[in-house]
Amino acid sequence: MGVLRFLLALAVVFAHTAPPFGLRMTFGTNSVQAFYIVSGFLITLVLNKKYDQSRAFYEARFFRIFPTYWVFLLMEISIQLAQLAGAPLQSMMTLSFFQQN
Repeated sequence: MGVLRFLLALAVVFAHTAPPFGLRMTFGTNSVQAFYIVSGFLITLVLNKKYDQSRAFYEARFFRIFPTYWVFLLMEISIQLAQLAGAPLQSMMTLSFFQQN
């Protein structure tokens, strides 16, 4: 499967080369779609081997995604509230990233 994925990626690269420099393949768009199908199948196989239960998969995804989500959300809310209070955006950004000096 990895070899098939490599060949499909190579076909996409050849399809994007200009005719004077390389082969012009007409199946470039089909190989892109096939590449995504094969990649999705391989990812599913890996996830099925790693997580024997779907609950463990969703717990791992939750603890990987949500901390970053909450940090971003709190930063965005604080920036919006500060702008509503009248603080200029430039000074808020310099204070947020410790660039006062």
